[in-house]
Amino acid sequence: MSVLVGLLGKRFIVHGARGFGVQRKLELFVPVKDVASPRQFVIAVASAGTVAGDVGYATYYTGAGAVELATWKDGGWSTSKVADAADPDPLAAGNLAPGTAVTVDGAGTVYVSWVDGGIHLASGTSTFAAVDIGHTVTTGVGPSLSSSDAGVALSWYETEQQNQMIGFLGDLQEVLVAQPSPSLTIAQTTGGSTDCGADGKLALDLEAKGTVFLQTCLVAPAGEPFTITFDNQDAGVPHNVAVYTDSAATESLFVGETFPGVATQDYDVDALDAGSYFFRCDVHPTVMTGTLAAVKGAK
Repeated sequence: MSVLVGLLGKRFIVHGARGFGVQRKLELFVPVKDVASPRQFVIAVASAGTVAGDVGYATYYTGAGAVELATWKDGGWSTSKVADAADPDPLAAGNLAPGTAVTVDGAGTVYVSWVDGGIHLASGTSTFAAVDIGHTVTTGVGPSLSSSDAGVALSWYETEQQNQMIGFLGDLQEVLVAQPSPSLTIAQTTGGSTDCGADGKLALDLEAKGTVFLQTCLVAPAGEPFTITFDNQDAGVPHNVAVYTDSAATESLFVGETFPGVATQDYDVDALDAGSYFFRCDVHPTVMTGTLAAVKGAK
């Protein structure tokens, strides 16, 4: 198929496999390049001072194992390979689907970001070199780029801790990312109720849905190994179950493997002395907590 980009003044509109229509007359409508299976295209415009001198940039997955940059200049298109990249699933959709981003700084250097087992960033003009952005982006999706006289900003969504992240290349002095909010105090509770385990009935099935534990009281037999069956119903969201001596969570007694949903896993836990313990999801420790009671003779 063809990737089509429309130019209206200084505005570029992209049409692709999952593109959109624009109810305005386009002054120019030309194919950029035939690509096998494009997934997403992001446009940046760098003004050269006049409409005739505008330069347009489009980034996309080629569908043939690469990310490319298409450049509109002087009435024609040219393409440059940015990097090798795994072909995204053409049926992937939503916020977690792979995507690309592009921006241009004041010196004319082009920055391109894309998703391939995490967030990647490269810079250049006709040829591109990787920019080291560290290991913290390995679980990132949804890159977005912006530039100013101060430098280049890259933002992305970090899927494990579920945070919106931002990185900056340039002079950080007097750069205000967000106005500070009033101080907040987050209180952690032990989860569950004070009478957890009082009835002596085993309760070792645990389900996560909507980033909460649906059960906040687990009951295990004291002095015997036991198995927690953990059902993670949050599609694509990683959770685990970890047991600690108390809600301070400084001494772990068991830490289960983290895995994304939708999936179920059995955790084999060594015997615990009779008493009350704290459990949580280590990925979401402030919102997914509960009480584990080890009870003599629990059945």
